[in-house]
Amino acid sequence: MPTVADEISNVILPAIKATAKVILLAAVGVAAKRLGILNSETSTRLSKLVLNFAVPALTFVSIAHAITFDNIKELWPLPLFGLLYICLGMAFGWIICRICRFPKAIRNLVMVCCAFGNSQTIPLALVSSLAHSVAQLKQSDTDTPAAIIARGTSYIMLYTLIGTILRWSFAYKLLNPSPQTRADELERQHRLTHRLSVDQIATLDGHPTVRPSGTESVAAVHGSVDGSDDTPAVPDRLSPSNSRDLLIQTLEIHSAVGSSQPSTLLAAAASVPTTPPASVRARIGCAFRRVLSTFTPPVWAIVLGLIVAVAAPLKNAFFPAETASSSTPPLDFLADTLQTLGNVVVPAIMLILGEQLSRGPLQLTYIQWHRMWSCCKKPHKRAFSQGSLKSRMQTCWNSCWNRDRQQHNSDNEQLTLVESSSSYSVMHEKIGGLESSADVCMPPESAQQQQQRSVITTPLSVGSVLAIVIVKLVILPGIAIPLTMLFNKIGLLGSDPVLHFVVLLESCVPTGINLVVICASHNWLQRELTTVLFYQYLIAILSITLMTTGFLVTL
Repeated sequence: MPTVADEISNVILPAIKATAKVILLAAVGVAAKRLGILNSETSTRLSKLVLNFAVPALTFVSIAHAITFDNIKELWPLPLFGLLYICLGMAFGWIICRICRFPKAIRNLVMVCCAFGNSQTIPLALVSSLAHSVAQLKQSDTDTPAAIIARGTSYIMLYTLIGTILRWSFAYKLLNPSPQTRADELERQHRLTHRLSVDQIATLDGHPTVRPSGTESVAAVHGSVDGSDDTPAVPDRLSPSNSRDLLIQTLEIHSAVGSSQPSTLLAAAASVPTTPPASVRARIGCAFRRVLSTFTPPVWAIVLGLIVAVAAPLKNAFFPAETASSSTPPLDFLADTLQTLGNVVVPAIMLILGEQLSRGPLQLTYIQWHRMWSCCKKPHKRAFSQGSLKSRMQTCWNSCWNRDRQQHNSDNEQLTLVESSSSYSVMHEKIGGLESSADVCMPPESAQQQQQRSVITTPLSVGSVLAIVIVKLVILPGIAIPLTMLFNKIGLLGSDPVLHFVVLLESCVPTGINLVVICASHNWLQRELTTVLFYQYLIAILSITLMTTGFLVTL
């Protein structure tokens, strides 16, 4: 008879192996990046190939093979749980974005990371490993590990049905920033990172020091360095009146000096939303086109997979029937081809993830988490002791927020890169400057200057990463246990312990790695997402082990 230590080890080892597999595959991408085999452009193209070909192939084969009409009719609570977890994750993500006032650029990323988990890779690996070693998953004494794995696979695929549709439609649209959002983020980065010392630039180029007036721009200095006098001026200081002009002129410079970026970026950034159509017919057509735009290739694959899954003649044409396993389906070669193409998904995604992590996780900024704690300090005691509870909390919150925002702005003013001449090359990279680093002899950056630059160029903060980790790995599993008990008491989940385990397990998985493909295809917040995944999967080694052990105890 196995001891308690044996049972715990049987749970710990599969959880560690499942998470270690993700980390080791990502390490291959890191090595490819360090060896020069993989770069950012190749990673972007690879993500588009995966999104348009490999993911639809894998999705179609998985849904068409594992799901049947009887499964949908009998196990309809599984997709309901998938939808419920996504809604809870989005709700908690929205709440923490409102409470912590995260920058606009990462709000959708925080909500998506809280809502969409790794619903296939880790659960399939854990069920396959635990089926051979854990007796709690057996429905009867005659139950075999192969039967447990087969049932667990069908449960997982049915659970991910609605989540997959929403991931490749709703999340895909959320992670696609508007031109306004892109322009605002570029403007923010320019304001925080491209404050240069005119004296130092002039000294590096051998020119006498000439201090421009308050309205002269960094672009004017840039023109004096590379010998160009017709470079458009870009304001050195931003204000609400000239921030848009700064971005437009910056993009004009970027195009004028021979940048590889398309000129359409300028038009997209400066575009103004058009007036909605007036007629009813035009509005219906516009709404239809918007809905149709959410149907990405994976969503079309889900629709076709469901049609094949519920239509028995079509399914028997692709896959061998259980009653006639000796016969060969006429389209089995097509199913095998799609399965082979779909097997590329996980390695390709991990290569993309490793390429983004090759430079290490981002240096995160700090959000003042002591805002609510500061309510108890003496300056706020009077505000906290007068009026209704709602008004007291609102007064205290506004006071704390305004004080911390003033401190945050003053900190950003102090985080200037005047001492680092290499920031000059960063500015050239942003607005199309020097073609080679040999044009100017740059002194090396110190470690402190590198840390300051990485801190102020990302909107991601320690608080946002911590909030995502708490929601995904603590709050959602805590809600899932009583929720599963409630559904079990009502009688909606049946008596199969594998079904109960899958429902509980799906609540504690970290954020899905296939979101990397979406961000890479949009060329937006790739490093921020990979940083979130980096910290989540490190913590998930411990959290999944503890949660899985607790789930098996409740079965």
